[in-house]
Amino acid sequence: MILDLLKSTLNLNNHIKAALFTTFALLVFISLYFSELSNKPLPFKEDASMTEGTLVWADGTQRGIWLIVRDQSTHELRRFLALPDYTELPKGLIKSRGNHITITHFGKLVTGCNLESVGFCTPRCGEAYECKVNRIKHSAEALRHTSITIFVFLVGIVLHYFFWAKKLRRINR
Repeated sequence: MILDLLKSTLNLNNHIKAALFTTFALLVFISLYFSELSNKPLPFKEDASMTEGTLVWADGTQRGIWLIVRDQSTHELRRFLALPDYTELPKGLIKSRGNHITITHFGKLVTGCNLESVGFCTPRCGEAYECKVNRIKHSAEALRHTSITIFVFLVGIVLHYFFWAKKLRRINR
């Protein structure tokens, strides 16, 4: 029964269409995975640093909030990234330009901040290993979301094929 069904539906034109569709679907899933993975943070140093200065600019993106701070000691502009996985970001940071800010960070990755000497950003990881665990957790979640999407899509393809093949058998009878 299944062999007869496969023989009746197989021809070269269908193979080319199936190959093109499968290639397209694979490219979509790869792009989904990389888009999920692109939300992971920048690499960071092992030791936490602290920078004090004036908040010059804060701009929110889909990933988090970019902060530009004029360092109090060197008067240089420094750029930092505050991601929700590493620090709890309350609303209003973007509107706080010109205020004194103290940032705790691993490289460019913000883990905590004080605005006008008041705790503003709550750290979600205090040690480098905790931040690494969060990074690995995020990568695993991205892979899980992509895997679930692929599974649901493949189940839909299989169901569609069986309904289409059943309809085709009725027409051929």
